[in-house]
Amino acid sequence: MNRPVVLVFVLVLAACNPIPPLDPDRFVECTRHYTACNPGCTSMDAVDNLPGHINIIKTRSNRVGETIHATFFLREIPEMMTFNRDGVGDTVLEYMWTVSVDVDGRIEPWLGHEYDFMMAAFTKASVVSEQGRNLVRPLENVIEVELYERLFDESLEAYTWVKVEGSNPGVTISREDQTIKLTSGIPG
Repeated sequence: MNRPVVLVFVLVLAACNPIPPLDPDRFVECTRHYTACNPGCTSMDAVDNLPGHINIIKTRSNRVGETIHATFFLREIPEMMTFNRDGVGDTVLEYMWTVSVDVDGRIEPWLGHEYDFMMAAFTKASVVSEQGRNLVRPLENVIEVELYERLFDESLEAYTWVKVEGSNPGVTISREDQTIKLTSGIPG
């Protein structure tokens, strides 16, 4: 696979600004929302006034063949976190870390519609279940991970994200390294 690949890391609550690097070994300073980088790139974020479990201090990506590895370095991943928090509606995404992947080289990160795939690790509130509100659990007991492909939907006359069945993406949480690592094969 010799096509260009660009990854974009996103955390709904905190992350970095798009600054594409020229050299994949250089660090990229970023300030808000998301950052764009090539596989092998590391980006840095100086924000420090957020709770540790949503404060991304660095991201790193790697590609081995058609498998993408994307790592979020957080200030802290607590042993236990609160889910189904007060004020979060049923089925609302409560925490989310995403990596958008562009495989064809058409990059418009500020618009967000030129990406071909998206890996997402997330938790979704489930407050109408018998479990109730403010549940304290380890993140790995609640987190889900999916791979989505952006496809044109003729009936909507628009692009939409469709779950890639059988893709088997993975998430690894390390409290020792304070990381959340997403891994998935990217078709093509």
